[in-house]
Amino acid sequence: MILTAGNRNPCERCTIDREAATFDFYLPSQSSLRHRLPDFVLVYDKTQSGDLKRCRNYFEDNLIREGLLLDFDTDESTKLCYIKVYAPFALLCRRAQRLQMKLPLDTANKSSSSSYRMPWLTDLEQKLIGDHPVQVTAPFVHSRLDLYHWVDEDCFFTINQRIRIVHDLLIRARCDPDNKKNHGMHWLLRTGAYKAVYPPHDGSHDYKHLDPSDRRQWSVRQVLRYTWANFASCLKPQPLNLVQSYFGEKIAFYFAWLGYYTCMLTVPGIVGLLCFIYTMSQLSSSDHLEQICSHNKSSYSTITMCPVCVPENCAPWTLEQSCESAKWNYTFDSKANLVMTVITLIWASLFLETWKRREATLAYKWNAYDVEQVSEAVRPEYEEESWRIGSAGGVMLLVLMVMTAMIALIAIRIEIYGLLRSFGGFWLIYQFEVTSMVIHLCTFVVVMTLGVLYERSAHRLTEFECPRTQTAYLNSYVWKVFIFELLNNFGPIFYAALIRGQNFSLPNDQTHLKEFCDPGGCLNEPVQAIAILLLARLLISNAAELGYPLLKKVLKGK
Repeated sequence: MILTAGNRNPCERCTIDREAATFDFYLPSQSSLRHRLPDFVLVYDKTQSGDLKRCRNYFEDNLIREGLLLDFDTDESTKLCYIKVYAPFALLCRRAQRLQMKLPLDTANKSSSSSYRMPWLTDLEQKLIGDHPVQVTAPFVHSRLDLYHWVDEDCFFTINQRIRIVHDLLIRARCDPDNKKNHGMHWLLRTGAYKAVYPPHDGSHDYKHLDPSDRRQWSVRQVLRYTWANFASCLKPQPLNLVQSYFGEKIAFYFAWLGYYTCMLTVPGIVGLLCFIYTMSQLSSSDHLEQICSHNKSSYSTITMCPVCVPENCAPWTLEQSCESAKWNYTFDSKANLVMTVITLIWASLFLETWKRREATLAYKWNAYDVEQVSEAVRPEYEEESWRIGSAGGVMLLVLMVMTAMIALIAIRIEIYGLLRSFGGFWLIYQFEVTSMVIHLCTFVVVMTLGVLYERSAHRLTEFECPRTQTAYLNSYVWKVFIFELLNNFGPIFYAALIRGQNFSLPNDQTHLKEFCDPGGCLNEPVQAIAILLLARLLISNAAELGYPLLKKVLKGK
């Protein structure tokens, strides 16, 4: 049964319809919606009752009053009900004008086209991706419909535009008759009234049964699966125009930046590798290493050194014990690395400026260059809230948490020195190496744990601020995450590189928060911290992104 504003009033009748024993919901055969994918799908448990059911009914009534069409279907085996949401053409036009959505003009598209061929693509891939016309657009005005490029009502708005319009309605519709501040599908998802809310894909992603020569058989999703979401295409250019038309501008900009950044990283990667090879070739000729590692009587390798921490935890040691550490430090602190630093600074400036140019080109091509200034709607939370709270106090509290965690790790390092010394034997010989690895692993666990806490706290603090637009919300949220992640990830690295060993001048000044560096230098500590904190985190996140879908396939037996 398809429900509209005309056949679903009053609300009591809606409840009776949902509780019908047959639960026979279908689209009329004469409806044009039968041949079209729904714009959104809402999923809930049919056995729900009480306040959740009342709020869900109230929400669906408000959607119908806005003009949306709801088609109900159920799965008796799981007791899940699926609500397919459709937006009629008149509603799309009305909301598109309110959102100032840009649509292509008819006269501008008759002579403007693009036949650019992307490199390294096969003829089949180029044919499937196709040519994308260079469109000139203007904010939509319903009364001037004849000026826009369109064939029929079903194709006038793209799938992406339809989803955006329906999503805007879903997040604004009221859902609690007792509290006007509770609104939108997100509140219903948090309370459990709905199990899921999502826009459906346009068919299966399987393309193996399709005729490669017939482009009309291929959906956009299947083309993306073949030319983009495929390991065989990882070295080929991305079909960003298709990504933008299917997933939207935000996702397309993310993958555009990711691809551009990855390509640009080849320059510092090659330079860094050459510098590393050169430094390794110079290890045997370094006078600095000769003084530390040589066993000649004229060298300083037999000199007894003061303990690196408080005497009860660390014992005196000879200089030659730091030979391996000195070699490690020299590998990352030589003249070649100075050249690498200069090249990296120049590369960073060039990357930033060239990306701005690339970003502006894509924004103009996708008609997204002035979206924030012209057509961004006010957030529904801003319209409802009458009070707002500053987040400066919360930010400072989280910053203090970062500093406290870092100080605690410094004190734990000194205690681990003493613990390993008391064990003797192997643990005493490799006291410093084992301590460094244990501390780095502890730091990694602390950083990962605090990272989850900071992300959630940043959301809550930004919600207290209640920004006016979604862009203002994201800007405020990103700044908080940037501050937290900067201190969380780089605080231990900053301490190891610039503070450790610099805050006292005499051995008697040592405390549980002060320690010497190895005579070879302190650079081995930040290198190890970078390797564990940044690289391990990157590898774990990438492994999770790749492994989770594979695990789901294995569990499903596919």
